[in-house]
Amino acid sequence: MIAAFESEGKAVIITGRYLRSIKQYQLKKLAEFDRKLSKCKIIPAAIKN
Repeated sequence: MIAAFESEGKAVIITGRYLRSIKQYQLKKLAEFDRKLSKCKIIPAAIKN
């Protein structure tokens, strides 16, 4: 759990569950990107010319 205080005295509390959900979302998007990237064919520069 992370607690932070602003200069106005307001407190913000972030739980571990929220941080885990952010990390899970990042990994999900990274997996989608990797899946799309794996379908791309890499053409060497020597063949392009």
